[in-house]
Amino acid sequence: MLAQSTELSYHSARTLCSKIIESNFMIRSAAICRDDGTIICSDHRQSHKPLTPHAEGQASLIRASSRFFNRKINEKSFGKITYSLTLHEKVARIAVPLHDKYVVLVSADKDTNHTDLIMHDIYPAVEAVK
Repeated sequence: MLAQSTELSYHSARTLCSKIIESNFMIRSAAICRDDGTIICSDHRQSHKPLTPHAEGQASLIRASSRFFNRKINEKSFGKITYSLTLHEKVARIAVPLHDKYVVLVSADKDTNHTDLIMHDIYPAVEAVK
């Protein structure tokens, strides 16, 4: 459990990323970022070739984290974010909040039921850490 004032350790973040990746073969990668854009950890399934070079992928994670935390501005009006899903031509990108300071960023194959993937594989793993 991650208490409200507790920082997420690298070990806990790495364990969560591995658990998410191993939960479903359609998941390509997982990362955890802080609200300031710091990447705590990122990992990808070895059998899936990354779509971007390493530096471009890291920059993409920082941008995705920034977009996610910008959306949190509307939580007073709309309620807390459960997850965010962006479907690209080649991949789906999913963002799930992990407490107030962190976001879990996941990429998955585009040809899957993303709602089931989020609700049955990703979300339970994230909730177990909260």
